[in-house]
Amino acid sequence: MLCTRTCWGSAWIEETLSEMRPGPRRKQNQLALIEIMEVLTFMKLVNTIRERAHFQALDFENVYPVYDDANAIYQDLIKRLDAALASLTAGAASFGQSDLIYGGDVVKWIKFSSTLKLKIRDDPGRRANQAQAKPWLSRLLTMFGVQRG
Repeated sequence: MLCTRTCWGSAWIEETLSEMRPGPRRKQNQLALIEIMEVLTFMKLVNTIRERAHFQALDFENVYPVYDDANAIYQDLIKRLDAALASLTAGAASFGQSDLIYGGDVVKWIKFSSTLKLKIRDDPGRRANQAQAKPWLSRLLTMFGVQRG
């Protein structure tokens, strides 16, 4: 009986430890999901404050960072989302059950980040630049399987 409990305990510990050791794809997915959440946070800040320090904000040598235009920040956020989307691997693991939003489902994260890009592009302050958004919007609709008529 003691051996059974010990063997089961060691198997559980080994399984738990193997989940904690990220492989290269898993770690890449985890970093991409962190980047997506950072973009979401910065988007909420820009939507609230519009112009704020962004590009020089984390330069600790610069005590008075320059405030950046909201459109420039949005362009940077879109680039960051594109990079995060490019590095996500749909079949690989991410945070697993520790992911409280989508339970580790990377496909749902891909859809979320695409929707986040749509929200950034749909910002009222950016609507003047719709010509830039049209090719991206048609790619998004194709990805979700929507037929344009």
